[in-house]
Amino acid sequence: MANAVVAPWQGNNYQARVFWLNALNLRARESCVTEVTFEAAAPRAFDDVVVRYDPPIPGSGPTRVPADYQQVKWHVAAGKPFGSADLVDPGFIGAERVSLLQRLRAARCNAPAGSRFSLITVSGIEREDALWDLISQNDHTLLLDRLFDGTGKRSRMGRVRTLWREHLTLDSDDALRGMLEGFRILHSQPSLEQMRDAVN
Repeated sequence: MANAVVAPWQGNNYQARVFWLNALNLRARESCVTEVTFEAAAPRAFDDVVVRYDPPIPGSGPTRVPADYQQVKWHVAAGKPFGSADLVDPGFIGAERVSLLQRLRAARCNAPAGSRFSLITVSGIEREDALWDLISQNDHTLLLDRLFDGTGKRSRMGRVRTLWREHLTLDSDDALRGMLEGFRILHSQPSLEQMRDAVN
């Protein structure tokens, strides 16, 4: 019973530390952060922490970023690494019917243009999975030119595109690409104790 209580408490604590690391930017004179919200009234699954910027900050593309909607996923143990198929599995985010990518698609309808959507997790990515090769070391967004590399649906990246596109019932790769713009995966994040030290 104790573990059943401790795990959610630690998860909430981790999420709070993500909030505080962002909120500290409110005191920095050079920061563009104007608002940081904990458990925001924001798109579901990307409402754990929401950071707003004014003026919008540069992103990985030509569009500036007015807000970052963050989903924090914490585990007591790092556990099994995840891959591209987990993003279409509702169980990956503790849901029964709706996957993370479905949440991302819905979130886009209720967020300002150019917004960023971040999955923050202590879990790592499976190194043999195609997702491992898709994370930018610049800002952790997906390397969309690599995903949409012009190869057929039987190729390594083609299988990922097909899986995600069919799961989301999208008509084309172009529609999928648009939906994935600004989506970040910050994996293998610091431990609960390391986060405490960072906040301190």
